[in-house]
Amino acid sequence: MISGVGVDVGGTRLKFGRVSAGRVEQRAVLSLEAGDRTPDALIRLLAQGVAAVAADPAALHGVGLGIAGVLSADGRRVLQSPNLPWLDGHALPDALEAALGVPVWADNDANCVGWGEARAGAGRGESRQICLALGTGTGGSLVLDDRLIRGDRGRGAELGHLAVDPDGPPCGCGGRGCLEQYASQTGLCRILRAWGEPVASPDAAVRAIFARPEEPAHAAAIRAAGGALGRAVAHLHALFDVDCFVFAGGIAASLALLEPSLLDAVADAGVTPASLSLRQGSLGVDAGTIGAAALADAPRSGQTAR
Repeated sequence: MISGVGVDVGGTRLKFGRVSAGRVEQRAVLSLEAGDRTPDALIRLLAQGVAAVAADPAALHGVGLGIAGVLSADGRRVLQSPNLPWLDGHALPDALEAALGVPVWADNDANCVGWGEARAGAGRGESRQICLALGTGTGGSLVLDDRLIRGDRGRGAELGHLAVDPDGPPCGCGGRGCLEQYASQTGLCRILRAWGEPVASPDAAVRAIFARPEEPAHAAAIRAAGGALGRAVAHLHALFDVDCFVFAGGIAASLALLEPSLLDAVADAGVTPASLSLRQGSLGVDAGTIGAAALADAPRSGQTAR
């Protein structure tokens, strides 16, 4: 596995990791302050963070960036980033390459999570697998024959917007009944509110759901999330003939509570649950950083791995 530096480019923080043999060896975190919200300022911070985790940045094999949003098909331009709208249209990898003098790759953050699990985590050794990243929203990645599938426009594998209930609640993407409306922090809090439960802190509310699963509203949220995941898994299994599913992100830590309703939904869809390999991600919060560092090993269409 190719080693390098991976960076999780978030809306408020930049998380850096020097990765070797699929593990993070050195870490750094920088805050993205109000005055830093310009492409030039971001480049300076990225260069600073890379230098903090790599004694000699010029000797690196490369740097990978995981960004929440849509990138161009070649990965060289940020097309749309909800958390960093001032980056829209910016060729961030090229600018950082010029600053560092080493190759830079970039991809959607959920693709980085899935690629990290595929190369060094729960999906290692499986040439065909799907990762569902269950966090604030629901992301996904698709690996077929050891290739990360991104689509011709860079918009592939937006699995959180797979419709699992056409009569379900509206989603921010413009659709209805998307997986994200059930199996994410956003979705779980939506269900709590529908039960009349107050949600002062989304993080605390989701922790409470899985800490006290016997409470009626919590049990309803777990059943809805698990059932939605099961329907999505059944659809994806039928579409891509993939048996290995990796669940990553904070909510995936409670996979055991989601699994009964997930498996019921899989069976209801005509899929034999025993034919599937359902795995909890093993890299935790490092999955995206490790996957970003390994982007050199995830060639795009028409490219070969370096």
